[in-house]
Amino acid sequence: MPSLPGKQVLKLAGGSALIAWICGVALMLFDPWHIVELKAFDLLTVASPPSQTLPITIVGIDEASFTQMGQRWPWPRDTHARLIERLVEGGAAVIAFDVLFPEQGAPQEDQAFGQAIRAAGNVVLAADNAFHETATVRQWLRVDPTPELTLAGAVTGLTTVAIDDDSVIRLMPDGDDAFWRQTIRTLVRAQPGVVQEPYVAPGAMMRYLGPARTFPYVSYYQVLNRDPAIPANFFANQIVLIGKDVRATLESGASQSDSFATPFLQRSRQFTPGVEVQATMIENALMGQTIEPAANRTNVLVLTASMLIALAWLVFWHPLRSALLMAMTAAALAALSGWQFTSHNVWFATATPVAALLIAFISMAAGSYWTEQRRATEVRSAFKLYVSEEVVNQMVAHPELLKLGGQRRELTVLFSDLAGFTSLSEQLAPEAVADLINLYLNEMTRVIMAHGGTVDKFVGD
Repeated sequence: MPSLPGKQVLKLAGGSALIAWICGVALMLFDPWHIVELKAFDLLTVASPPSQTLPITIVGIDEASFTQMGQRWPWPRDTHARLIERLVEGGAAVIAFDVLFPEQGAPQEDQAFGQAIRAAGNVVLAADNAFHETATVRQWLRVDPTPELTLAGAVTGLTTVAIDDDSVIRLMPDGDDAFWRQTIRTLVRAQPGVVQEPYVAPGAMMRYLGPARTFPYVSYYQVLNRDPAIPANFFANQIVLIGKDVRATLESGASQSDSFATPFLQRSRQFTPGVEVQATMIENALMGQTIEPAANRTNVLVLTASMLIALAWLVFWHPLRSALLMAMTAAALAALSGWQFTSHNVWFATATPVAALLIAFISMAAGSYWTEQRRATEVRSAFKLYVSEEVVNQMVAHPELLKLGGQRRELTVLFSDLAGFTSLSEQLAPEAVADLINLYLNEMTRVIMAHGGTVDKFVGD
């Protein structure tokens, strides 16, 4: 491909980088584009999950428990009371129910449940926000456990989570009474000096440890029935979460009861139980694994640096070479993003600068092509009547040859004339003379052009 003059290349490169930078900033302000960035966040999450470290176990209210116990939901409160007793016997540090108890049950059952909560002293119960609509009122209402249970000493934690536009849960709840936060506070009270309440920055994002069932699970009925497969000290010093573990998949018609989409959904094809989402929050907070999104000014700075690097590649424009360098720059951005994500728990926008690199390359390629085509058209229009097609093509391919002052070369110059033309023209009519001259000039020109020659001019009579 012919090279463009230096000033034109600089103008095109600068214009392409500027256009790409403006488009990148516009994308940052475009809400639907945020979903693309979140998908990049998901790729980093799936590519670098941390190991499960803390003693957290989930007691699943699962299909096996429904079958073995033969009871319809909701189960009697005295059943949960017996579960608490079993967990206290096993030495559980915290017993947290990701289950709502908003209505009173049978008095004796509620009394048994309250007594078990009071005796344990380390029970957390779930609260939630529910949308309430009547003919005249539409509002969100908080659903708390019944007063009898909180008076018995149960701590209330709000399990409400924020769901992104693509239905995936990524944000850590910020509320002071969030379920994960209340569970940790209960652990701090139960085991003073072992752990401290962690600080989690507002707007922090979750870092999932894996797909569904990454945490240890046991069935509700196994704990209740003292299954011999569970060692007596299995729950010693454990954070025990109780919640529904009804399998939900991507199959048509599958239930999503208390199950949610996570970044691992596309790989595992299974929704994650809400209780495991809460377990992930607790692990993230205590292990300092939450991810902080970079500030907008940081994202703009990364975009600007990317465009300055791209400008260097565009100034020395060559389609293949520039494409390779752009791809290497994009790969370096992805590597930097992954390093910040895994080593510093910081996530900056990656899709935007990569998209801007692509826009810069396409803009430069389009501008270069358009400039080349326009210049080729001008050269052909200026010289096609005077020189051969081969010479015109050479001028188009090598525009640097078009310069004032010319070049010193050895050439062969042919001057031709028609012998006896003057006497012949006196004997013929003017029309015949013109036909004769045109015939001669056309044939000679054809031969000259066929051999790569150039007709400089026609002179004479």
